[in-house]
Amino acid sequence: MTHAISVSGRRELVGAGVAGRHAPLTAVLAVVFAANLLIAVLMSVVPMSGGLPAGGSVALGQTSAAPLLALTAVAAALTALGVIGLRRRDLG
Repeated sequence: MTHAISVSGRRELVGAGVAGRHAPLTAVLAVVFAANLLIAVLMSVVPMSGGLPAGGSVALGQTSAAPLLALTAVAAALTALGVIGLRRRDLG
């Protein structure tokens, strides 16, 4: 969280409203999962366009995206539990 967001109080307004306090985490996860999906599709399509078998190309895409998704899920869980991430006292 940037200092400007902290000073303006936008995070508190979003957290108190309909969106809830997990809205920023949810938004970041949606973007990261979409990016991982795009990487997996590209890693599958590019080898197929070069003439490689579809089965191996799809396996390549899945095996390259799976660790990224797993690490994203671990980071999200630790953030939600408060183990990692910024707190108000960390901002000064």
